[in-house]
Amino acid sequence: MKNITISYMDSMPNTIKRMININILKKHPKVLIVLLLVVILGVIVKITGVTQTEEKLTIENNLSPWFTINGNELLGEERTFGILDHPSLELKEEGFRADGESNVFEFYFWGSEGELIGEKYRLVATKESSNEEKTMYEQMITSNYSYEEIPSAQAQSGGRIAFDQSDAGIWLMEVYIDGRVFSSFSIEVKD
Repeated sequence: MKNITISYMDSMPNTIKRMININILKKHPKVLIVLLLVVILGVIVKITGVTQTEEKLTIENNLSPWFTINGNELLGEERTFGILDHPSLELKEEGFRADGESNVFEFYFWGSEGELIGEKYRLVATKESSNEEKTMYEQMITSNYSYEEIPSAQAQSGGRIAFDQSDAGIWLMEVYIDGRVFSSFSIEVKD
């Protein structure tokens, strides 16, 4: 077994040899095998161009997700964050309008009540074509008072969303809680 370990060591680059305590590898050849697998995986990732997934989602991979809870239509990220579609607004049929009108929406949050309630969220929109960014709303998250409407949500809040006439296009919507992206999805704003 020592010969195999030494032959593995001979094929390793000098920089890796310096980082590894050779005595540990002689006593525990499985450690060497694990390290080699990590190095090989790193080389494969580098060659194939696979990169780590970033916390921030892109517009292209997350367009307009609608989901239904208790007969109510919501826009957002299922079981994370949703904007309730009120019958008077017909958001699902009409979409967001670039008309400058500010509409009030109910926002629902899923997760640990202790981590949500009392926290301040920030809803940020970024336009796909120009990377223009605007904060749509900031508000405190409260308990879910509309339990009968959306019984599975742990928390809720409300907020106004308005897009100006020049805002038509695709927008990435990101909900931040405590400075981190909590939810991310895209919407289309129509003329």
